[in-house]
Amino acid sequence: EEDEEQTEDADGLTAAEVTLLGQMATSPEEYELYASLTSARKKSGKQLSLFSDPSDVPPFMRYEELVDDKEEGGPRKRTDVKYSDGMTETQFLRAVEEMEDEKDKEKDRRREERRRAKAGGSRS
Repeated sequence: EEDEEQTEDADGLTAAEVTLLGQMATSPEEYELYASLTSARKKSGKQLSLFSDPSDVPPFMRYEELVDDKEEGGPRKRTDVKYSDGMTETQFLRAVEEMEDEKDKEKDRRREERRRAKAGGSRS
């Protein structure tokens, strides 16, 4: 099995490379392109590398850019959130009742105005 993977075909590709290129290519044209690129790379003797130069590596991937957690005070801390409005439960209930009372008074006032308007309109 190892011999099959190391055996190169006419283009200089191993069985493993042929399989990989076949999986990557979405068309016969792409396969030919990938095969020619692989053959050219092999002939040039260069190793395949994602980043050929250290300056090609993005800053967020460089080790020197990593921040030591101890300098920042350890892992990120949860922000304390206060959901209190500063009122006790009794004070809150009173405030709700007062708002309801105000709404009831407004409804009564409107109802009374409609009655007066109706009564004034029917007397004429």
